[in-house]
Amino acid sequence: MKYVLLSVFLGLCLATLVDRSTRSSVQSEVPVLFWVTDINSARVEQLQRFHAWLKDKGYPEFEVRLDSSNADASKKLIQGVSGVGADIISMARDEAWLFHATGMLEDLKPLAKKHGFTLDKTWPASAPSFMIDGEQVGFPRATALQTYFLNVKLFEQYGVPLPSLRWTLDEFETTAKAFVEAANRGKDARDRIFFCDSVNVTTLRRGLGRSAMNETMTRCTLDNLESIRALKLIHKWTYEDQIIPTQADLDFFAGSDTNTSRIQLFVRDRYALLTGARYSLVQLREHPAMKLEVRMPPFDVFPNTLMGTGSVGIYKNSKHKELAAYLLEFFTSEPYNMSVVHTADAIPPVPHYVTTEEYLRPKEFPQEWQIHRETADLMEFAITPGASPFILPTAFNRLEAEYRLAALAGIYTLEEGMARAEKAINREIEQNVAADPQLKLRYEQLLQDQATIERLRAAGQPVPARLITNPFYQRYYAVQGWSTES
Repeated sequence: MKYVLLSVFLGLCLATLVDRSTRSSVQSEVPVLFWVTDINSARVEQLQRFHAWLKDKGYPEFEVRLDSSNADASKKLIQGVSGVGADIISMARDEAWLFHATGMLEDLKPLAKKHGFTLDKTWPASAPSFMIDGEQVGFPRATALQTYFLNVKLFEQYGVPLPSLRWTLDEFETTAKAFVEAANRGKDARDRIFFCDSVNVTTLRRGLGRSAMNETMTRCTLDNLESIRALKLIHKWTYEDQIIPTQADLDFFAGSDTNTSRIQLFVRDRYALLTGARYSLVQLREHPAMKLEVRMPPFDVFPNTLMGTGSVGIYKNSKHKELAAYLLEFFTSEPYNMSVVHTADAIPPVPHYVTTEEYLRPKEFPQEWQIHRETADLMEFAITPGASPFILPTAFNRLEAEYRLAALAGIYTLEEGMARAEKAINREIEQNVAADPQLKLRYEQLLQDQATIERLRAAGQPVPARLITNPFYQRYYAVQGWSTES
């Protein structure tokens, strides 16, 4: 089996080399840079704006070409470590951490200072997504904020009042149970309407005042009352209250003639709430008759929502790093940010543009005015997922999901599931630290910081903010008055 896998890997590497060598031979009178990213109408329009912006600014003439055929994370990784990566690399979800760990990303601090795409130009809360180990490995082309879209018509149809803008877990459950009771009265089980498509366990856990990692990101902390309560709520809402679809419900949708896209199920009135972000409007605008509003995720003690950042980095082996930096500078410009405003592709990377009339009250879409205004207000509660330098996010997410889903399926008790997840993740951290002497030095220093934090908290004394590296606890401690800048 290992020889088969090795053959496949070598074949991919060879195909990559052929692909890149072919591309580099493309004839052009100006330098050609390749940008590995998704391709859609918004991206094509933005690239056209970029070339026009270069000309207007009198900047060097060159061409950026989009490449979606290699946008898969594994392809980007293989090409990067093989020395033939694209000049410009889009990074979704946790990819920045993965690519940085291989050394394939350029530290952009000097270029950022020269071209003006420094951290202070974008949302401060987005920093953990592209500032890694003291290096700036990217800059946001877009930000996304997880919210719920509400189908207002369904609430009106079944006589259920719209929930508060900042709703608690109790209000969420009360509203959800009232809705599914009214919406499904007299209906066959196969025609069931659900309150929402999903509940995010990270925001739910944080809403209870707890993170999956400790303050210094040195240890996993899932075996506690708050994490277990979060799972108990999800289990109750799924299997007892039936306000969230089970896997069997989703399998039924897949086996029927129904389009199983979450957005399509939402517009077909199978969900009252849809988990989404501003980019969901690209598809929802195809249904202008829908009356929509947004709400933040419910919480108990700490209001929060999840911020995602679509960052763009520069390949370390690119021969055109200086030219590639102009694209990241473009992301700070008015033409680019206004294109994001108009297409609803995301939240603009520069905060100023969410205060503009065009963002808050687009003339063509008056039905969206509440959505844009509320989304801008919710940026106050935005926190990135966060990642530990001692375990790759992909490994953390795999282990956490494995035991969480097993517990929800009844393979373990919820308590056993969280205890096993914590133990497995901490074992992975210990193995990574033991294999890297440099990492071990950093780990030991942060363990000392963690001990200081715990000692100060036990004594009721404020914690220096500089000791906290977990983005959730940075915010949580500040809001609670537990930390001090000094």
